[in-house]
Amino acid sequence: MMKVMFSANGKLREALKGDVELYIEASSCSLHDAIRLVGEQLQPGQRDLLLDEDQHTVHQHILLAVNDEMVTEDEWLRDGDRISVLMPMAGG
Repeated sequence: MMKVMFSANGKLREALKGDVELYIEASSCSLHDAIRLVGEQLQPGQRDLLLDEDQHTVHQHILLAVNDEMVTEDEWLRDGDRISVLMPMAGG
């Protein structure tokens, strides 16, 4: 089992009520799989902040980082990694 930390900004951070610890019952998994696990913790309307309408991929406008390096959903995670989801901010 591995543990990774998940953090986000904006409305997604509010929906999750802060950072989330994920405990994954595998020695490794893809970032895509970890994000889907986070999505399962959200209410349907909140899940739409993160995942597209088919609930299979992250919205294209969202940036992903693992351990402060920009990555794609295909990145493989290891125990202790920190996932950051950067959502665009509106306003001006």
